Amino acid sequence: MAATLQFILGAAGSGKSAELTGRLVEALSRGGREMLLVPEQSVVAAETRLAELTEGIDSTKLEVVSFTRLCNLVFRRLGGLCYNYADAGARTVAMWRTLDELSGLLVEYKITPEGSRRWAQLLLDEYTYLRTRGITPAMLEGAAKRLPPEHARLAGKLTDLALVGATYSRLLCELYDDPSEDISRATELLRGTDFFAGRGIWLDSFDGFTHEQYELLREILRSAERVTVALQLPDGSRSPAFDTVRQTKNTLLRLAAEVGAEVAQPVVMRGLPRYKSPELARVAAMLWEEGAAGNPEESVVTAAETALSGELSDGAGNSAPSGELSGGAGNVTSCSSATCDGDGNAATCGSTPSDGAGNAAPSGDTSPDGAGKTGDAPRCIRIVECADRYEEAELAAAEIARHVQSGGRWRDCAVIARNIADYDGIIDAALERVGAPYFMSARTDVSSRPVVKLALAALAVVAGGWRRTDIMEMLRTGMAGITPEECDVLEEYLVTWNISGERRWRAEHEWRMNPDGYTDELSPRGERILATVNAVRAKIVPPLAALADSFRQSDADGLGDGGERFPGESGGESASALLNSAESGGESASARHYAAVNGGESASARHEAAEGGGESTSARREAAEDGWEDHSSGEYDSPARPAGNVRRAAAGLYSFLCELGVPDRLQEKEGELAHQLWQAIVGALDTIVTVAGGATVNADRFSQIFDTVLRRATVARIPVSVDCVMVGQSDRLRVGDIKLAVLLGASEGVFPAKVEASDEIFSSSELRVLREVGIDPRDDAEYIASQELLGFYRAAASPSERLVITFAPSERGSEPRPAKPSPGIERLCAMFPRLRVEKFSDLPPSERVWSRETALELAASQPDTPEGRALRELLSADPQATVLLEAASRPLAEPEAALSPELAAEIFRGDLALTQSRLESYILCSFAFYCRYMLGLREQPRAEFGGVDRGNFTHRVLERFMRAVTLPDGRIDPSLSREERARLADEIIEEYIEQTFGPGEERSARAQHLFRRLRRTTLLVIENIAEELSQSEFVPCRLELPITHGEAAPDGGPAVAPLRIPLPGGGSAFVYGKIDRVDVYRRGRDVYLRVVDYKTGTQKFSLSDLALGLNMQLLLYLLSLWNGGKSAVGAPDDARILPAGMIYMSAGAPRVEAQPGEDAAEVEDRAADQLKRTGILLEDEGILRAMEKNLEEKFIPVSLKKTGGFKKRGVTLASLAGFGKLMRDAENIVAGIAAEMKSGEASAHPLREKRQGGRDACRWCPYGPVCRTRKRERA
Repeated sequence: MAATLQFILGAAGSGKSAELTGRLVEALSRGGREMLLVPEQSVVAAETRLAELTEGIDSTKLEVVSFTRLCNLVFRRLGGLCYNYADAGARTVAMWRTLDELSGLLVEYKITPEGSRRWAQLLLDEYTYLRTRGITPAMLEGAAKRLPPEHARLAGKLTDLALVGATYSRLLCELYDDPSEDISRATELLRGTDFFAGRGIWLDSFDGFTHEQYELLREILRSAERVTVALQLPDGSRSPAFDTVRQTKNTLLRLAAEVGAEVAQPVVMRGLPRYKSPELARVAAMLWEEGAAGNPEESVVTAAETALSGELSDGAGNSAPSGELSGGAGNVTSCSSATCDGDGNAATCGSTPSDGAGNAAPSGDTSPDGAGKTGDAPRCIRIVECADRYEEAELAAAEIARHVQSGGRWRDCAVIARNIADYDGIIDAALERVGAPYFMSARTDVSSRPVVKLALAALAVVAGGWRRTDIMEMLRTGMAGITPEECDVLEEYLVTWNISGERRWRAEHEWRMNPDGYTDELSPRGERILATVNAVRAKIVPPLAALADSFRQSDADGLGDGGERFPGESGGESASALLNSAESGGESASARHYAAVNGGESASARHEAAEGGGESTSARREAAEDGWEDHSSGEYDSPARPAGNVRRAAAGLYSFLCELGVPDRLQEKEGELAHQLWQAIVGALDTIVTVAGGATVNADRFSQIFDTVLRRATVARIPVSVDCVMVGQSDRLRVGDIKLAVLLGASEGVFPAKVEASDEIFSSSELRVLREVGIDPRDDAEYIASQELLGFYRAAASPSERLVITFAPSERGSEPRPAKPSPGIERLCAMFPRLRVEKFSDLPPSERVWSRETALELAASQPDTPEGRALRELLSADPQATVLLEAASRPLAEPEAALSPELAAEIFRGDLALTQSRLESYILCSFAFYCRYMLGLREQPRAEFGGVDRGNFTHRVLERFMRAVTLPDGRIDPSLSREERARLADEIIEEYIEQTFGPGEERSARAQHLFRRLRRTTLLVIENIAEELSQSEFVPCRLELPITHGEAAPDGGPAVAPLRIPLPGGGSAFVYGKIDRVDVYRRGRDVYLRVVDYKTGTQKFSLSDLALGLNMQLLLYLLSLWNGGKSAVGAPDDARILPAGMIYMSAGAPRVEAQPGEDAAEVEDRAADQLKRTGILLEDEGILRAMEKNLEEKFIPVSLKKTGGFKKRGVTLASLAGFGKLMRDAENIVAGIAAEMKSGEASAHPLREKRQGGRDACRWCPYGPVCRTRKRERA
């Protein structure tokens, strides 16, 4: 005996579910066996609701199921229960493997290894979707055969899809049970049984069903006693928004007729008891109806009043006869709520909306927030245009906060978007700012979680040859046990020394390269950095190395033929054999599914026909298999990317994660998601091994598979409270009795979404051709548009008290689109002509402040408004808020800056210790000075052997060479030949390199080339110095002499006290430093001192620099020696110390081009001529001849004129009185700079000289990202 089918129909808020539930409970109380069938996401809510309603009633005969639960119930009672279901990851790997196997056979889908990842997901989704529509591979083959020759390309597509589907099904079902076949299998088991006999079946919350679900419903209609279906279909509606629901209703009526089921009179829910305002009731009654757009005000009012009064309308404003319903069957029972007697008799219809407590609201009453009369702008509906998604989220949070602060509950509210992922990280942050607890009704893709990023980054390290970026990405996930501070230290070190590559990472010795670059002086900071770097390396390299080794097993690549085939794979099978194997019967689900397929032309022959002849598919397959290894190695692998067994690689990744302590760290960092995430990772590895354990794969390919599997895995959080805001997507979120709904992103083409006519599988023209041959692989555009309209309707009709809709500029691809309201908003504006679209930017500040955080934001962004000032005063009692507001008030583009007098006095307390570097930094830009020396900001060091590194190298080599060759009397050992000097220099250079790089560290070819160049330059300088000193009466006295207080020099001798410079406001300044070389010449009791500085750069000395305070170090050092350097130079107490000069000696690489026929000696002589000296010398011929006997400008740029006097180039001559004046000027300049520094002046006014060769402090400044002058100029 077939069932009796009855529909309960009505608009949103009409009480359909309550009516259905009430009838179910009444039937249960009479002893009936009842089953409620609801969508998967509604099961828990339905069970909870029925548990409350069935208290005191025997509910053992009640079952609440989804289609998944129903299939499980059938299998338990009739057999066929499965325990080894293929999850989404297993199905993805199986499809990936299918495409690898068929890569040489597919005609239209030419899938490259690079594209196989995307196509595996695309074709898996396509196959699954076709299955839900009842389309089998055999049907696709048949359709391809029926297509005329002009559609050969489409025929090829169908044959490809048939081949892919049959092969995939066979591969998967030999390893797993496919859950997508459960409904089909359950339907087969139900055929001819009385499984549902004597049962009442109740269906709620469905809009439509798949082909397979309809087939199962056919069996329910055939054997059940009663089938009651609640559908959201407003009385008399002709709107296309409900076309999908009408189609569902008509299909069920057709199935009922086919099995001989009776159709009872439908129950029509006329009232709208959910809504507390007439305006929202109008939305539920008329949103997409034609009348709402035609004569908005009149038709909407009439329709809403009709819906609220309980009269039956045909959708055009005409009252329908009692007992008739357009598109229905039988008589109509009309109800206002769950008040029917259970036998189809109608109770009295409600005439006014309920107040939510069962009481009727007074006629003409408004919503709680004061909606006016019919012609007034509805206060319960609000539409706001926003500038972006952040403003949309802020408005949503403000609306929710206002609702709660007005006495509502968080659970009264819902935030709905067409694609909630667009607001990920935005809406949650906005809700947190107002203190709103929320639940995101969406499962999270696990690939975005740090632990998965760690695993994928580790595989990228192996696949990419241990690149720095991959390693840092792995460590910065926070899951490797490395702190952010350690990551910063390590990354800076890796960048400094450009460390990359497995060989360098796996070297047995510790890294000893100096963190400061090419210098052999290891500071305490450098020691700490090395300790940190080597500790991190010791922690991560062993597990990473083991993971890399797990891929070193063979040279093949891909998921291909690496010595072992996938289970069930037989080499050399033709495409037709693959199809036939799926059609030949057997115990597998796939065999049963394809059992109805008849024989006929083989797939290979149809491939051939589609191509117009040529090589057969089987032949192509054999050719592809014969060349598999060559194809794989050519497309996928290279010697730098080792490959290994999948099973071993999976075990290696698992061991890597365990060795790093990831399971324990997961619990600490992910909390409730820890178990789900670990199970997802382990499950993904198990799946890959199960499907492809014996195949050969490299790390890159394995990473792609692993990532793809995990992208199909999701995790979800359990709501932390029953009182929380629901946030979700319009096509998935199921809200209960909510009072406030905020719809986000209601822009044109977004919500409702634009319907695309074509997709990546079929074009719109191909879909039309397929429908002509009996294959309908897609819903038509009208059906999809109907679903989109229905989704918007359901969201807009969900709240009982207040509806807020926002829209903002959207993006289509990479192109931004201006803000334009969707058709849904346009409908609402047509229904309510006085409804105005507001702009978020025009909202008063009072609407944006609902918490301390939002108050802080507004006070900071609007400091000059009355509201901003009031908020600042209110927040002044909060110390933390005060600090934040002060920081926010500082302009980013204001170059003027200064420390407070108190802070400046604290920082520069007492005497001021200066160096030339600090002086010049402050002179060039006081803002940069504070960044570098006060805040400690430093640019990333790089071991690139730049100007500073070349200078360090040259200074160090020259110092050690001079110490080694200088005799006790200060002269260079004349017995050393040129070759001996070169050998000595080479030893010093090698020692320097060893100390800089660390023992055993590999040196790059670039570094070796740089050192060869520097060696040539340094030898040239050494020979030049040796030649100069061999004829000079000035002899080296001290090397690397420190200018400091109480510190011994490297040679054990005393240091020189720095020059004391009194400051105007009290205290003194001292300039510290180091002199490269001090030369001494004794004439009687007078001791003349010459200080020498080696310059490897191109900067030239100029007296104008001294006036600015630049290049003063040698002058200040010379003055320090003049004041108190007797002991430092070994002069007797009665000696008189006098300045002989200060020399900057060029030690940089000369630029010389060898001329044709010119020998090496001549080139070297010309290069030596470029080693110039500049500076200030004492204007005394005797002293000058002591420096260069013949005054030929070879060593100092001074000569005698024939007419008398001196000829000079690049040097200044000064008398003793002149040196005295220079000393006083230098003291005054330093005193002025030091006084300004102590005042706290920190403005960004950089020095930019306009003269040729002048300095631009901004040109190479590393503080551009934080520079206020730079920001102002850009603005």
